[in-house]
Amino acid sequence: YPEPEETAKRRRMYGIIGNLLVGDFPVFMVEVQIIMKVQFATPLVSVSFIFTSLSFAYSIYRVISFLMVRVSKHHHHQAPSMGGAPSSFGGGRGGFANAPNSPPR
Repeated sequence: YPEPEETAKRRRMYGIIGNLLVGDFPVFMVEVQIIMKVQFATPLVSVSFIFTSLSFAYSIYRVISFLMVRVSKHHHHQAPSMGGAPSSFGGGRGGFANAPNSPPR
């Protein structure tokens, strides 16, 4: 295994994206073409299409989840701090009211 954990995570994600692009996507497109030509001629065609669709959907879910986490971490590191949350819904002197540039009440 690679020494830094970040390297291992990055390589694993490259594998997942590669599997989506080279494995699941082409097989899904072949299945769609079969369904368009013969429709659901036999139960085996239907079952094959269902499993292929589930595999494709799961691969897309994994890639999108990784990208969302990656973008949120990147955004989190660059976003300016906005201070604490308000202490209550009714107002009070917590959160943004105590910020250095806030107007006095």
